[in-house]
Amino acid sequence: MQTKEKSNESTNQIQHELGFGWWKFSGWATLIIGTIYLATVGLSEYKVIGFILLILNIWLGIAILTLSRWAFLIGTIASLNPILWIINGIYLKNRWNHPKVAGTDNSPLSSYSSAPTGETVKKPHIEEEALYEIAMREVQSDQRRPGLWSMCFAQMNGNESAATAQYISKRVAELKKQ
Repeated sequence: MQTKEKSNESTNQIQHELGFGWWKFSGWATLIIGTIYLATVGLSEYKVIGFILLILNIWLGIAILTLSRWAFLIGTIASLNPILWIINGIYLKNRWNHPKVAGTDNSPLSSYSSAPTGETVKKPHIEEEALYEIAMREVQSDQRRPGLWSMCFAQMNGNESAATAQYISKRVAELKKQ
């Protein structure tokens, strides 16, 4: 069981280290090259359709730059280039569930959102999840508080799983008070 947890942890670590240089390049290329082409050729030959395609291309380029995985996929398919299909397919497969792309970025800034007034508001469920994460990391890295751990272990009559669950609950309660 610990091997699977370590494997998941290392996979998450690798995902966080993946770069997005090619992604950004693709977004800028779509935005710049596509816009220049459609503005020169598309608008001169196909006025209305060219204008619609120009607007769609600009939207697609911006969406790719904001790390939208669906925009990246649509842009790849719309390229009509089989070589790019293969390259971007592999690239996207490796990043499909990345927190930045999937919208589940657990960075400290992700727990904040902009309110309509421009103020920053803390999301309470994210903050609570962060406290559980702290407690879980303490347990996984054997950096638990010895007194609290032995109290939980004794109260659970030596049942390590139950003691772990109780430790996490008690530790989160303590962290909430801080």
